This record gives sequence, C-alpha cells and structure tokens, in this order.
Amino acid sequence: MHPALLSCPPFPLSLFFQAGALSLEGFYDVLEIGSILHHLFLPVCVMSVFSASRNYLVMRGSVIQEKEQLYALYARAKGLNDIGILFRHIIKNASLPIITLLALDFGFLFSGALFIEIIFSLNGMGTLIYGAIMGKDYPLLQGAFLVIALTALLANMLADLFYSLIDPRVRRPT
Repeated sequence: MHPALLSCPPFPLSLFFQAGALSLEGFYDVLEIGSILHHLFLPVCVMSVFSASRNYLVMRGSVIQEKEQLYALYARAKGLNDIGILFRHIIKNASLPIITLLALDFGFLFSGALFIEIIFSLNGMGTLIYGAIMGKDYPLLQGAFLVIALTALLANMLADLFYSLIDPRVRRPT
C-alpha cells in the first residue's frame, strides 16, 4: 500500500474535526449563536438525513402509486402535461402518508434521539430518560413519558387537521 494512503484519515470528516471546523461535544463553547450553530450542525444533519431518507422513499412510492390511479389518466386525457398532473393532482394525494410519518416522527424527535445525544454529548430528553432508567427514577420517567405522549397526541391532532385541509374526503359532512 502506498505510504500516503496510510496517513489518510479513515473517515473524510475527520479532517474537519482535526481542524476544528466541526465539533462533536456539547451545545456550545461560548454562549453565542455562532457557537451554538457550530455545535448543532452535525446532530441536525444526522437527524435530518435520517428522517428525510425514509420520507423520500415513502413519498416516491406514494407518487408512483398515485400516478397509476384513474384520475391521473383522466387528467392526461383532458390534455394536462405530466408536470401539471404531478403538481396539481398527484402531490396532494401522495402527501397524505408523509403527513402521517411526520406526526409519528414528532414524538421521536421531541424525545430526542438517544444515540445522537450520546455521540455528540448533548443533554436532552433522551439522556434524561436514560439517566432516569439507570437511576430507577420512576416519577421522572413517568413525567418524561407523559410529555412525550402529549406532544405525540398534539402532533397527530395537527396531522388530522392537515388531512382535512388537503383531502376533502376526510372532512365531516355539514
């Protein structure tokens, strides 16, 4: 193996860590917005890529399924182009599963991803719950789970409201 390859870092981002461009620990060094953004860049990127990748695949499958419906064929027969059919008809119907996923993700995101908090040395709901489990602090666990359950209920209620805005079939008859 070439000697120059032996000195290469095993992970390309490690160059940024060594140079101090990316940070792996805590919320901030100094209580300034720049320091907070600097420290939260990687955790936010990891959580965003995690959520966006699954949501992208679900949305793609939903769009493919909706393209095969009769209303898309009817719109094409009326003379609409593919872009018009996609944005005026298909996206609206294909977005319903994404709304459900976002409502379900809300509880996960609010409670904090325990692994993300551990890796990046962040203190959040995940580490609070983990510490309560290790310390057998049952009242704290009950309170944390109550907060998570209430936010999940609120997110699902908002998802139902969005459903009624997007899909007229969901609305109550008046």
